Amino acid sequence: MRCHTAQLRGINAHMAMLAEILSSRVRAEILRILFGPDTVELHNREIVRRANLSESAVRQELKNLAGLGLLDRRRESNRTYYTANRNHPLFAEIRGLVLKTSGLADVLRGRLASEGVDLAFVFGSVAAGRETA
Repeated sequence: MRCHTAQLRGINAHMAMLAEILSSRVRAEILRILFGPDTVELHNREIVRRANLSESAVRQELKNLAGLGLLDRRRESNRTYYTANRNHPLFAEIRGLVLKTSGLADVLRGRLASEGVDLAFVFGSVAAGRETA
């Protein structure tokens, strides 16, 4: 009985963390930016610019996500930089969700626009949502 109780506590802790992670639009935008195809370190103002949301809301969510261990934070003089914590147990799952919901469109839009492409088609397993690689 004790083993099952400990397992349930672990499951409840993970569920609580998942609910905390998925609870706001600001948080979803930050996850999209930092867990997307280009997982780079960004200054907090660059995250605000890319998210197109208020600085105070983004700053608060960055603090919360760093507190959950999902983001790594680095200070350099008076600047703070954030990046996705690749060592977090939920990194792969969150990144997978981000890539499935917005990643492909963002990557294609950015890369094709720089090449002067106005129209593109996606087909095969990617278009059907069955891609495996």
